[in-house]
Amino acid sequence: SNGSNALLDKQLAGGMRSYELARDFAVNGGLDMSRVAELLAKVFLRSLTSGGRGSGGGGRGGSERDASGPTAPRLLGEGPGSRSAFELGGGANSDSDDNSAGLFGRPSSRAGPPRPPVQTPGVVTWAQSDFLAFVNVCTDARLMGHELLRSVTNVAGRAYEVEAELLVWSHFCYNLACSVEGSQDVLRVIRERAEEYTRAGEFRLLVRLLTGVKKYREMQYVFAALLAHDRFELVLQKVIDKDGQRELQMAVHNYLQRHHPGDRDKLQMVYLHFNMFRDIGQALFDDAYSKLWGLKGAKGASLSTCTNAKGELLEVVQLFADAAESFFKEECLELTTKCLAMARLVTLQTQRLDTQLINLGPLEVAHFMQTHPSFCDVLIVAEAYEVNRSSEWVGPLYHQVILNGNLAYFEDMRSILPVSRSLVADVVSRVKAAGTSGGGKALRSSQVTNARTFLEAIRDVELRYQMACELGLGDMVEGLVAAQPFLKDRLAREVGAGRTS
Repeated sequence: SNGSNALLDKQLAGGMRSYELARDFAVNGGLDMSRVAELLAKVFLRSLTSGGRGSGGGGRGGSERDASGPTAPRLLGEGPGSRSAFELGGGANSDSDDNSAGLFGRPSSRAGPPRPPVQTPGVVTWAQSDFLAFVNVCTDARLMGHELLRSVTNVAGRAYEVEAELLVWSHFCYNLACSVEGSQDVLRVIRERAEEYTRAGEFRLLVRLLTGVKKYREMQYVFAALLAHDRFELVLQKVIDKDGQRELQMAVHNYLQRHHPGDRDKLQMVYLHFNMFRDIGQALFDDAYSKLWGLKGAKGASLSTCTNAKGELLEVVQLFADAAESFFKEECLELTTKCLAMARLVTLQTQRLDTQLINLGPLEVAHFMQTHPSFCDVLIVAEAYEVNRSSEWVGPLYHQVILNGNLAYFEDMRSILPVSRSLVADVVSRVKAAGTSGGGKALRSSQVTNARTFLEAIRDVELRYQMACELGLGDMVEGLVAAQPFLKDRLAREVGAGRTS
């Protein structure tokens, strides 16, 4: 016993670099793993308040660091006169600060009286990689989890921070051993201790348990306690690794969305903290639409009669602009475009208070597009209401250019949008349909004149020729053939084809 104790003691004295050698010694030496786990738990417990080199802990701040933090303490051989792993104190069931006799020795019976819960000057937290190497000295992580959980009861009267660390790492060991039952045992103890921590105002330890165990669904009561005591921001102050940050982000967001959907301040705080730009953009977008809908007055009422309508509209413009910026940061280009289109629409509304442009239905949008003489204004409305397909411009072009003779409308359109052959053909078909009846009457003179002007503005000579033929504009066809000799061959082919048929 004593020989094995001494050899294993020397193996562990080198700290993390010697843990693998210590494991080999324990396995090859046939040591009882339950005793190894008991001793490791005792060493771990003593290490939490050792303040050793590399602990990274000073004051209470040490207890708030995550398992993914910096290097764990060097537990053994810390300096002149320091004692090794198996000289660090009583067994796992002892509250004594005295030395144990070693791996197979009896712990000292000199135990002091129970002490009330106190805050230690500094509680060391371990890096996960270091703790994993330490635990692997024992071949059964489940035994280690059991010993650490049992130590929670035995440290009653010590610092809350020590207890919290034992719970976190006990759960880690059970997870490592895939022990569902053990994990549930830890969660049950955490639930019980969370009530005590809440009464004591130890909200940072609640956060430590939450982010250390990472069972966010099972531990939603922690979120509830933090919200109830106005300490929710502590969750956001926790510094953890990137993967853990994403997991925490989703847990916090889902909890608020499910249980406190109306707490927009808390949601906004979460969005900003985790740089959730898409969610920020969506919240701003929803706010903008809500305010916009609130400006919908009585039927037929003008916004010019509403008090401070322009000021409220400008607020909506800013909300859409901010939403567009947030969406752009997440590369949500479609939503960015939508927000910018709505911002332009509302800006136009501030300049046209006598004309209702916001909160229009499909029929109202179509009527505006056909009757409003400014193409630039109509384009803003079309983009905002997403009616900007080529086929949706046939009606506006027909009404403004053919019926009203507003050629400037077509010129502005052509300078901004591509005018397809199909669009021109559809307008011409609309002219023919409107200018004829069952008796085959000729086109009305005003439509003929406007249609001629419309075709003259088309740069594609072949398309212009084809449409002139469709409308029966003989003089235009002759002029085009005279000016463009290649059209003579086409005309000859068409005449020949007609005779053949």
